[in-house]
Order: sequence, then structure tokens, then C-alpha cells
Amino acid sequence: MEKARFYKILIAILVLLNIGTLSFLWFGRSASQSENQQKESIEPFVRGLQLSQEQIVQFKLFRDDHLTQLYFLRMEDRRLHELFYDALFLPVPDTITANRIADSLVMVRKKMELLTFSHFQQIQQILNDHQKIKFRTIFRGAVEQVMPPPPPPPPTSQTQDMSSQKLIKKGELTISSKDIEVTKTLIYGIVKECNGYVTNENLVKNDVFSYIEISLNIQASQFDNFLLLLDSSKIDIVSRTFSVEDISLKYIDDSTRLQNKKKLEKKYLDLLSRTNDIKNLLEIEDKLEEIQTDIEVKESQLKLLNKKINYSEFFIKIEKDSGFLTKEDKNKFTYRINQGLILGWEGIKIVIVFLILIWPVYAVFAMLFLIIRIMKRRKTKNK
Repeated sequence: MEKARFYKILIAILVLLNIGTLSFLWFGRSASQSENQQKESIEPFVRGLQLSQEQIVQFKLFRDDHLTQLYFLRMEDRRLHELFYDALFLPVPDTITANRIADSLVMVRKKMELLTFSHFQQIQQILNDHQKIKFRTIFRGAVEQVMPPPPPPPPTSQTQDMSSQKLIKKGELTISSKDIEVTKTLIYGIVKECNGYVTNENLVKNDVFSYIEISLNIQASQFDNFLLLLDSSKIDIVSRTFSVEDISLKYIDDSTRLQNKKKLEKKYLDLLSRTNDIKNLLEIEDKLEEIQTDIEVKESQLKLLNKKINYSEFFIKIEKDSGFLTKEDKNKFTYRINQGLILGWEGIKIVIVFLILIWPVYAVFAMLFLIIRIMKRRKTKNK
């Protein structure tokens, strides 16, 4: 019995020793792996920047503090994601709660990015000028390694629809002409040839100056041809301004949002056909009405963008040139005197016309004068 008991105790001790050895090996390996990973994470910086021992100690303190704060933010991010997707599986998806959680997620992600930004700011503060130059190169290489891969290309149909650049072109021209009506007729002919149309025309004409302002739209594919035809015609272009705005990203974003809204509309329509509960039915109808309103707004915005893309806006001003004088001629003293006399005479005519226009005022003053005079005479007679 004593011998059997001895063997049992020996076996138990051996088992405990084995468990202890395995535990030591396992946790020792995990600790060494964690330590190796941490070493690998800072090794490029230590080796590349040639950090001193004091800098390495500060670097590790900054890193540990950064990882600790980042851990809690990631836990919060995970918790919010769980709540976010839980709202999706309710009988009626709670979009209000989802929007609120999405805002919180954005704030958490913002804190994570700012925390990392602050962390690398701290690291830069312990570096000398030579190390800071190297740090920029090492940092960019590290960022490229941790950056996620580029997203896959969109479906073929969407790619074909959005592959070309979406450009809005605008132009302004100022034209000098001896006969503005003839020049206007010539421009209208060129506009018609380029599949364009006039949207507005304004004529100002007097003894001093005359001009015509024309707003028109030209088919975008004929933009360059329109300019070539203007240059080749006998038109004196005084000034020209062109601008091109690339709205490709906005167009793709609006188109994608519209497609997503339409998919969501189909889901709600399907949910509406399968719902029998009156409360849920009303909630779905309200949400469906909101989605359909958003779809109409997006479609209107896209139609407006397509119109601006397909037709380029032009503003043309045709000025009557007084004798085709050069700038030097117009700056001469005699020309200025002549213009001063003309403008002065125009001012006199305006004053005369104004004095004629206010004849009722003269009539009122005349009547008041007569009434006062008659009243004074009566007072004199009574005395």
C-alpha cells in the first residue's frame, strides 16, 4: 500500500511538472512573440533613424501610450458596429438610431486618426533635424505597407457610364463691331451651325454707346469648333475667358447615391407587400415616401448636371466701336474733350426732360401761391 501510494504521489508530481513546463513554454513563446512583434514594429525607425538609447526609451513610452489609447477606441468602435448592425435586423430598420450610431462611429474614427497624428508629432519632437528628414521617408514607406488595397473596379455597365470625364465648360467673349446688328446675325448663324441656342439677349442703345449682351448654350462637342468658326470669321474679339470644371467625382457620387436609393426603395416596396401590421405599414410608407423624395431630388440634380455637361454656356457682349479708334487715340486729350462735351450735352438733355416730367409739381405750387394770395387780399379788405 505504501509503495502504491508513493507511485501515485510521484505520478501527480510529474504531471504537475509537465503542466508547468508546457505553460512556461507557451506563455514564454507568446510573450516573446509579442515582444518580437513590438521590436519589429519599431525596428525600422530605430535602425533607419539611428536613435540613441534615450530616444528609444522615449519612443517606446510614446508607442505604449498610443497603443493603450488606441485599444480602447477600437473596443468602442467594435461595440458601436455591433449596435449599428443590430438595428438592421429589427422588423422595421431603425434608420434614426443607425444615423446616430454612424455619427458616433465617425467621431471614434476621427479620434483614432487624430491620436495617431498626435503620436507621430510627439516622435518628431524628440528627433534632430537630420533624423526628421529621414523620418519622412521611413514614415511614408510604413504608411504604404499598412494602407488597404485599392477597391475593386465598379460593374461594367457602371464603368461604361462613368468612364468619361464629366466637364462643365464656360466661355465669355467681348467683341468690338462697327455694326452690332450685322455681327449679331453672324454669331447667330454660327450658333445654329454648332447645334446651340440663345437663352437671353439684351440690347442697350443710345447716342453715346451701344451694345448687345447674348447668353447662349453650345453643344459641348462643338465647343472647340464654335471657337474656330468665330476666329475664322471677320469678328474683332477684344477679350475672351474660358473655364473648365471637372465634376466627375461629384457625378459618380450622385449617380451611386441614386442607385443605392433605388435599391433601398425596392427593398421597402418588397417589405411593404409582406407586412400586415398596421403600425409597421405606416412606418414603412413614411420611410418609402422619404426615399422617393430623395430619389426625385437626386434625379433632378443629375438632369441639371447632364444639361451643363452636354451644353456649354457662353456669354457674348458685342460693343459698338466708335470709329474703330485705338487705345492710344482714346487716351488723347482732344478725344477726351470731345467725349466730355458729348456726355455733358447728354446730361443737359436728361435734366431738361426731368424738369418737363415734374410739371405737376409746378401746377401745385402755382395753385398754392394763388390761394395764399387770395386769402391775403380778403384779410386786407376786411380790415
